[in-house]
Parts: sequence; C-alpha cells; structure tokens
Amino acid sequence: MTAVKGKLFEYLVRQLLLARGFRPVGEDRPLVYRGSAGLMVQGLGQPHNADVLLYPPYQTPFYYPTRLLVECKCYRDSIGLPIVRNALGLREDLNHFEIVTEEMLENRQSPRGRRVKYDTRRRWLYQVAVASVDGFKDTAVAFAQAHRIPLISFAQSSLFEPVRAAMEAVDQAAQADSALKRAILDWLRAQMGGEDRYNLRIAEPVTEDGTWEAFLDEVQALQNRTSIGLLDDGTILFLVKLEPHEAAQNQHRSYEDGCSIHWSSGNLRYWVLRDGNRSYGFELPEEMFRQWQTGEAQKYRDALRLKEDYFSRITLFDPGRTERTPVQILRLSRTFLEEAARNLRNG
Repeated sequence: MTAVKGKLFEYLVRQLLLARGFRPVGEDRPLVYRGSAGLMVQGLGQPHNADVLLYPPYQTPFYYPTRLLVECKCYRDSIGLPIVRNALGLREDLNHFEIVTEEMLENRQSPRGRRVKYDTRRRWLYQVAVASVDGFKDTAVAFAQAHRIPLISFAQSSLFEPVRAAMEAVDQAAQADSALKRAILDWLRAQMGGEDRYNLRIAEPVTEDGTWEAFLDEVQALQNRTSIGLLDDGTILFLVKLEPHEAAQNQHRSYEDGCSIHWSSGNLRYWVLRDGNRSYGFELPEEMFRQWQTGEAQKYRDALRLKEDYFSRITLFDPGRTERTPVQILRLSRTFLEEAARNLRNG
C-alpha cells in the first residue's frame, strides 16, 4: 500500500458515510486533537491516528453517545488476523481512557467534608470497524465475529470496480510526479481533518490527463447512488442503487408486504435487494459468504437461512428520502420467504 492509495481509500470510505448522514468529528481537546498524521484520539496507553472518525446519524437512547472509527486498509491481499486483532486492542484502549489528575487521587483519600472532584467532559463509546479493498481472511472474519468488529469489504464487487480503477490511476500518476503526490496528500489530509478543514486554504490537485478529476467524479457518483444498510447485528452494507438498465438484468418481482433479496448465479457474492420499484446491489459480507459455502446441495437452504437470520430487518439510510425522514426500516417480505420455503420443499 502506498501513502497516496491509502489516503484515497480513507477519503472514499469517509465520503460514502458522510453522504448518508454520518457527521465528522473535529478537534475535541484533550480527547481528539490534530497531529501531523491527522486526527489523533487519546487512548489509555497511547494516542491513536484515526483514519476515519465520525458520529453516527443517530444516537441510541439510554446509552453512552458513540463515535465510529474506521481503520482503512488498502492492501494487495486480503486482511489477516493481526489487523483485526489490532482493531480490538484499539477499541479497548480508546474506551478505557480516562482523565485522572493527582488532585483527584488525593481527594479520594479523604472524601468526607469535601466535595469529590471528577472530570466533567462528555464520555464517548467508540466502535471500531475495519474496511478493506481486498476482503478478509477466514481467521480475521472469525475473530471479528467473536468480538463484534464490523468488517467492510470492497472486494470482488463490480459496483466498486470503476472507483478502484480510478484510485489505481491516481496512485500511479502520483508515484511518477513527486509534486503531484505532495499536492494530493496535502489536500486529502486537509479534507480528512475534521469539521474545521475549511479553514485550511489548500488548492485542489490538477492532473493534465484528468486522472484526479476522474477519481473525484467516481466518488461523487457513488455518493449519489450509495445507501447505508445497517443489520440488527451491526453489520454495515454499502447498497448501490441500480440504474434502470442494471435493475432490468435482475427480473425479480416486488412484494407489497416487504422487500426481497436474491443472489446472482453469475457471481455468488453479488446480491440484489428489491424494495418496491427500487433495487440495490451489494456484496454479501465475508462472514455470511463463508457460512453459505457448504456445497451445491445446501445452497438454496442456506441462502434462505441467511435471509431469515440476517436480513429480516434492515435500517436503510437512503439518498432518495427527505431530510425529515432520512431513515427507513425495511422488513423482509413474509410472502417472499414463504414462497422460497415452498419452492425449496417442492424441489
């Protein structure tokens, strides 16, 4: 992974989440501050660089307010166990951070007759996710499942191939031109720095062949088409709204009592969510795909089980909805499930 390609991937992930209602976390000293590598978050042992640091669109009632930190890995191979294990350590270190001064410790020794002092800053609960361009190894997936670490994969999905190609082109141009490389890195760091990034007057890079502009266009196109789907187990899905000609290639009927989900015979990782007149394509998450790889005889039965276990309810952050109602709860159609079960029984 080069520095440029890594920063391009961080920018892509951040923009997709911002477009769906996530909000940037700016400096919040002493907890979050700007360092030479970007935003830094204090942990119990050491401060940590935050690749992507955001507030979720909504907070959970009766719970500590949360922040999402996404570790973005742009490697040429799938992510293994050490990276995901580090994500667990990062989450633990962030969530165990506390401010305790010597005055507070002395005050605890004799609390009678004096007011117990404590730090009044707002507490945050951090969730740490890992995003990968090239997916995850089996050991990483199993570990993430056990410790509830969301994994976001951009691998083996034709929906993201154009932006991956654009990232590669920009990276190659930057490696051949040191001035362009510095301009791109400076601009990206300014964009990723939090809410006050607009105070940094850094000119946008320009490439003679339009390589940089093509990358930004691809990111913008994905922002316009991509929705965020949140499953009840915390899994994050990037759902790409299909154009009419793309949806026509997946002739699936709609159901009045909910949505339907179908897998593609041409690419088993590629699934389609149909809700009324809207269709979304997405890549089946790695951990679910591995559960499904039990052989041809069990394919249909296991697919039905996955739909019932994981996709019975989806919280959808949709670009086509208004700001007053940006969130919709999708439920899997009972009619669709009953038809699938009946077809399975009848062979």
